Formats: sequence, C-alpha cells, structure tokens
Amino acid sequence: MLSLLAGTVARLRHGTGFGRSRALGYATILLVLEIATFLFIVAGTHGLVVPVGGATTTDFASFYAAGSLADAGMPAATYDQAAHRAAEETATTVGIGYQFFYYPPVFLMLCAALARLPYLTAFVALEAATLALYLFVARRTLDEPHWRMIVPLLAFPSVFWTLGLGQNAFLTAALFGGALLLIDRRPVGSGLLFGLLCYKPHFGLLIPVALAAGGRWRAFAAATASAALLVLASALMFGWGTWRDFLTLALTSPSTYQSGRIDFAGFVSVFGAIRLIGGSPAAAYVSQILTSLGARRLI
Repeated sequence: MLSLLAGTVARLRHGTGFGRSRALGYATILLVLEIATFLFIVAGTHGLVVPVGGATTTDFASFYAAGSLADAGMPAATYDQAAHRAAEETATTVGIGYQFFYYPPVFLMLCAALARLPYLTAFVALEAATLALYLFVARRTLDEPHWRMIVPLLAFPSVFWTLGLGQNAFLTAALFGGALLLIDRRPVGSGLLFGLLCYKPHFGLLIPVALAAGGRWRAFAAATASAALLVLASALMFGWGTWRDFLTLALTSPSTYQSGRIDFAGFVSVFGAIRLIGGSPAAAYVSQILTSLGARRLI
C-alpha cells in the first residue's frame, strides 16, 4: 500500500502519465463543472433557487456608475463617493453594497463608452470582448493554434470569478501578455500596450523599472508616450479638475483597504491574509514587505 502511494506521488511529481490528452480531458471535466456551478450561482443571485435576502451587486456596477456620471456631464462626481453610490443604485437597485472606484480618469473614458449601453448589455459586451482578447493573447503565448487549448484556458477558475464580478482582469491580462509577446520583435508596439495599462497606476511602479533594467528603451519611450497621451486625452475630455479629485480620493484609499470595508478574503496577498486573521495593519505591511523581499531572494 505504501509503495503504491509512493509510486503515485512520484508520478504526480514528475508528470508521468499526465500527457496532453489526459490534461485536456481533466480540463474539460473541470470546465463543465465550473459552467454548471456558475449558472447555479447566477440563478441563485437572481432569486431563482431560493429567495434572496438582500440586494446583490458586482464590481461592474462601479464602472457603469462612473461612466453614467461622466455621460451626464459630471465626471468629477465619480470621485465623490456619495454621488457615485447613488449612481450605482440608479444603475442597479437600492440597497446594494457599495463598490469603490479608485481608477483614474483614463479608465473613465472606457466606462463612459460602456454606460451608453443598457446595463446588462454593457456588462456582457465588456466581458465578452476582453475575454476574446485574453484567449487570443494566451494562445499566442502558448504558440498553440489548435482550438482545444481554449478549454484549459477557460477552465482556469479565475475566468469565472472575473465573469461573475464583471471585472477588467481579462483586459489587463491581454494588454500585459500582448506587450510581452511583442517586446523583442516590435518594441514600440509593446510599449504602446504597456502604456495602455496606465488605468492601473500601480503598474507604473514596476513596468518602467523593468523596461529600464532590461535596456528596453524604445519600449520605455513608447510606453511613456502612450500613457501621457491617454492622460492628456482624459484631461481634455473631463477636465484637469477630475484628475485633482481622483488624486485626492486616491490618497484616502489606504484606509479603505486597511479597514476591511473591502473584504480581506478577496486580497490574494500576505497583507490580506494577516488582516483576515486579525493582524494589525502595521503587522500586515511588515509581513508583506518581508515576503516580497524573500521572494526576490528566491528569484
């Protein structure tokens, strides 16, 4: 019995017997189960399984509300949380949990375009279009043209998490992956894609340093130009005052993330784990820093 168990562990460790066809078969089973679970959860949140106790919402409500305010000629109100909350309730229903919006006016341009569509149509359009981009880039990254490779890509659990919440993770993955694919052959195109990621400002702490460290100066210049043009376009569209209001609100964001107003269970980080088990913000920050430094040493 022990020898059988040891042999099984050894095969799993070395991947013996876990070939391409078997991996695709397991991914197919997983995908079918995930689709069934996803549909069940969707039905449940709409009261089709059991009565729902309270109003439910998704992250997309935040995007749509921001776009609605911009389309109404009040882009700066996006960064007034009372006004933004009211817009979320207008777009969905009264009593939903508030979804914060800490994105810069660059992202507000996309939100404004989506908000011109009916809510559900906009939701589906964003997720379908960005999922298609994600799958295209992922297949090119794998250098695998066969359609069957879509199955394990779709079976990755975070795909359904993103679909259910209406998040922008597919767009981020597609831009980041596309930029990496082009970095050697078309550095300017790569830089342009990196620049488009400026709607996630924290990437500005990582990408420029990485490009500079690698001597990717053409990509660095293109990324800088791309981001600068987007910032200028958003300022011309919404006014520089909107940027001032965004920066003012952004400075208050640490208290939001430290306080638990956003569920710590949704933080895929050491910081979130420490806060989830009751650790202080200081302990969470120190743990995160030490973990990051330790990971850097392992690399």
